[in-house]
Amino acid sequence: MKKLNLILILFIGFLVMSCVDNQNEDYLLDNDSKIIPAGSREVKVNLDTKYDLSNSIAYSLYDTMAMNVKNRSLAVPHGASDLVLFVEKNSDKILAVVKLGANESQLNVTAENVTAALHDIIPAYATLSAEERQQFDDSAPSAPAYRSLVSSVDRLLSSKEGIYSTNSEMVSNIRAMSSFIAENYADKNGNKEANRVTQDMRQWIKTGGSPEINNRSNGYVEARYTPNRDDKGKDTHSFILDPKPIYPNQYSITETTVPDGYYTLTITQKSDAAREANQRALSTNLLYLSIGESFYMLQRQGAEECGKAMVLAMQSELDKAFANPPTDMDAAFLQALAISASLTQKLLTGASCERFVYNNRALVASIAQRALMLAAVLDGPTLIKEGAGFIFLLEAIYLPFEFQENLMIYHNKVVPGQLRFEMVSSSYEKQYPRKATLKPEVKAVILCKYDKIDFTIFEVEWETRYANNGTATPTKSNFNDKGIASTTWTLPDRNTDNYLNAFVRDREGDHLMGSPMCFVVTTRN
Repeated sequence: MKKLNLILILFIGFLVMSCVDNQNEDYLLDNDSKIIPAGSREVKVNLDTKYDLSNSIAYSLYDTMAMNVKNRSLAVPHGASDLVLFVEKNSDKILAVVKLGANESQLNVTAENVTAALHDIIPAYATLSAEERQQFDDSAPSAPAYRSLVSSVDRLLSSKEGIYSTNSEMVSNIRAMSSFIAENYADKNGNKEANRVTQDMRQWIKTGGSPEINNRSNGYVEARYTPNRDDKGKDTHSFILDPKPIYPNQYSITETTVPDGYYTLTITQKSDAAREANQRALSTNLLYLSIGESFYMLQRQGAEECGKAMVLAMQSELDKAFANPPTDMDAAFLQALAISASLTQKLLTGASCERFVYNNRALVASIAQRALMLAAVLDGPTLIKEGAGFIFLLEAIYLPFEFQENLMIYHNKVVPGQLRFEMVSSSYEKQYPRKATLKPEVKAVILCKYDKIDFTIFEVEWETRYANNGTATPTKSNFNDKGIASTTWTLPDRNTDNYLNAFVRDREGDHLMGSPMCFVVTTRN
């Protein structure tokens, strides 16, 4: 039923595509001379002799060319990357697709290069980071599963069946490559609940270390430090944390600069900032899966208005579709993908995009064909694995989590709880003989904690109020593991009231709760 609904939506989109006016391409057929405009480079198109694409038109983002001319070349701006679609005349079938690097002047149509341009149709590939994609692009071609995909592409190029074919061999090989990514590049412990399982603050921020936060979810998160004491003049500090990378054994660690103090640390996906980040990521990934690499090329190369319009429209459509949070995330992903396919076809021929995209007709055709291929690839038990990255983002938006703990930052170290400091009344008397010695003590009282607190990082400063109030040795001391700190106070040789201050202060010089403390004793003969 999921697939049927998706195909129905996509079929409607395909009809929209087929209604786009065909450009008059007759003038291309006998044009064997190519004029390269100023600011552009000539890109020669070289075709493997085993393939026949003579009955097709080559569409790049900037130019077009009939493949039956002698001088096969395209004009591409200097420094621009490009995507070239080879579209069969009269049918709009995409026969081949090849990427062009920013500094390349040769476009070679081979099975290897066409396969490389199909990475963006692999569902799991769409949710990898840019670095992870590069790692895949560099290392995957030697894998057996990849070689099988190249062989399938070779057969499609030879038969002119269409590069986005839904035949069982091609679908099986795309699934195999998606599984290859999930097994070798994706989080091996990942599952549908991965966005929601780790709500333990100890896993998010390291006790005793600097306030570095490790995002343990696969969606964007806001970390917000809210001061607990208004009288300190502290500000709220908030940070958006990047998602936990899909690549195994890596973490999304954000270094945060937060003044010392008492805080409530809230980890949330419910804030406007976190929701916006997750919406943007989901919309961008869906658009990438629908349009392919050309979506990012358009964003990088002067068509920001088009790319921005697509993302904003996608966010709006998703919110309409999921006004009530979805209960079946697999079905929600398929629905979101169908929305993306339908929306992008309309936007590419709309005012925001049409003037930026030379080959919008070819792109619209490719979107419809990609969508049908994706419907076939995602139909089956592999959906959860292949769509995991999308499902994590859907959960982050529509089933967001939030939790919080009270903690302290002390000398740029995280304390997993909060303390108050008090004098130990049993450690001193009210009156002593002159020149007596005593050991006044200060204790740390736990107000709350979510993990074991290391008292030994805290320091007390001891200071007599007046010069004739005796001496304290040492003038600084650390708390022991039981939360007690002390000094030796030698009283003066005179009858007087004596004052010893105990300060526990943070990095900024502000007193911690309970500080300052003052011991008052009287000396008499």
